Amino acid sequence: MKRVFFALLFVIFAVSAPLAADELKQPSIVVYGTATIEIAPDLLIWHLRLCNKGPRMPVVAQENAALTEQVLSYLRRQKIPEANIQTNGMSFGEDWDYNTKIKTKLGYFAETEILFRTNNLESYKALWVDLAENPGVSVEEVCYDHTQRIRYQNESRQKAVLAAREKARYLAETLGCEIGEPLLIEEDLEWQKSASMSNIKTILEDESTLGIAIAIGRIPICTRVKVAFRLLAPGK
Repeated sequence: MKRVFFALLFVIFAVSAPLAADELKQPSIVVYGTATIEIAPDLLIWHLRLCNKGPRMPVVAQENAALTEQVLSYLRRQKIPEANIQTNGMSFGEDWDYNTKIKTKLGYFAETEILFRTNNLESYKALWVDLAENPGVSVEEVCYDHTQRIRYQNESRQKAVLAAREKARYLAETLGCEIGEPLLIEEDLEWQKSASMSNIKTILEDESTLGIAIAIGRIPICTRVKVAFRLLAPGK
């Protein structure tokens, strides 16, 4: 009778966690544990896009190069370290108008992206106002982060594993069983990526609200893990 009960438990958990069935060849319980830590940010990450257009490609390219150097020089004057500034996404090509039935060539375009980060959160308003004075410069995104993200991420991982253990123990006790040693620990990176994207804290503002102070708030550090434990039958 005990053997039948044990086999039924294995079937139940194999059906509820099909991914673990190929990995585990013994009675087990597979659960997910999640944890979120909210912290006050100490880092601002800016994403700028520099774009200009014109009738002649050489002139457009030169103007974009000059605009890029102008913005980079400004950032250096704001004492932002060179290591915190990155230029990428450089491109140029033909500028077409697709709003009419007939595709019309308007000229050429050139684009450059600049990403930079700063620990001076109080500089947000000044940076925003100064950058807005440059035609062709747009702020794509400003978001918060933390310089000690890895440390907090590890803390979140630990809490997620503990949460998984408590969940597994509760489920096992509901069936009159116990959990044994862990058989599998796997971090759910896809879930964490999705959670980070949905919880990203942007602080973009309209020009009409430049007089309003920003609210720093808190940012979430999320972790989700899959953990498998040996499932012990009653009396084992």
